Amino acid sequence: MPSVPNPVVMSIASMVVLVAACATTGPTAGFREVQVEKPALPAAELFNVCFKEDAVAPVKLMFMSGEVLFESQDNSAGRCMREIADMYPWGEGRPSGELVVKPAKPSGWAVLAWVKLLAPTRFGPERGLLDPAALVASCLTKGPARPGVAYAIRFDPALRVSVLPAGALTDGERCVEAVLGATAWPSTRPFTLELGTPPAGKGDVSHYFVASEKVVSPIDPQRVHDAMMLAKPLVAACWEAALNRRAGISGGRTVRISVDDSGAVTHVSMAANATDARSTAADYLLDLCLVQAVKSARFGPGAGDTAYSWVFGDRAG
Repeated sequence: MPSVPNPVVMSIASMVVLVAACATTGPTAGFREVQVEKPALPAAELFNVCFKEDAVAPVKLMFMSGEVLFESQDNSAGRCMREIADMYPWGEGRPSGELVVKPAKPSGWAVLAWVKLLAPTRFGPERGLLDPAALVASCLTKGPARPGVAYAIRFDPALRVSVLPAGALTDGERCVEAVLGATAWPSTRPFTLELGTPPAGKGDVSHYFVASEKVVSPIDPQRVHDAMMLAKPLVAACWEAALNRRAGISGGRTVRISVDDSGAVTHVSMAANATDARSTAADYLLDLCLVQAVKSARFGPGAGDTAYSWVFGDRAG
């Protein structure tokens, strides 16, 4: 990967506004009537998502003609499985009678299939990504992660995504981190996702990857500053939309920019955080908006490469 020029850093802490009531994390009151698409994984794998990491006791599900009952030492696991059983589009394969589910560790893909099954019943697309698996698969196909990498999802109280170990170090890992950060999670349960070989993916993740290895002269910092000042209102709108969707997000974000001889932007991609901010505002939808904002900038005649960073302030900061 080519080196990234020293970035210009802009603080946008002043853009922080009060929390909107609709931006709280977690399921909204009531449920949405939606057409549920059958997951790529069987219900048996989705049931594993419901067990806590230290679970040892099984859950007994009882499939009645019009409802599903459960017996469990952990009521939260039982309720979780009952919801999956109620929502899963079984067709003619719906079980009858008793089904005993023994504790097993879920795959990361099972967790993402669970999101796709339940998130659309709680949220609309304005709250985030409802089918993250397709984009995650594209991230890992285009840029494989290091062996043994895991993605920790925590709510403390806001959504936090951590790449283990040592943070996101590759473009593919940064891509996955951002997709998971933009996901509309059906609950605030913690997860640690281990993702093996990805299935077929779909969706645009090109803005997490360098367009080419060609090295071009760096752009004069004053040209960069002038161009990005013109894009500032669009960047502010991107950040406001992110805050309304995901209260608690904050941190640094850095883009790589390539410009042609006319000064038009030819490529923008997300880079490793090059600011002093310890946290990163990793969020696929925010990144997509930032990329579009930067593409609208004009740098004046002269080709070159540069990088630009923002530090987005905490809503309460």
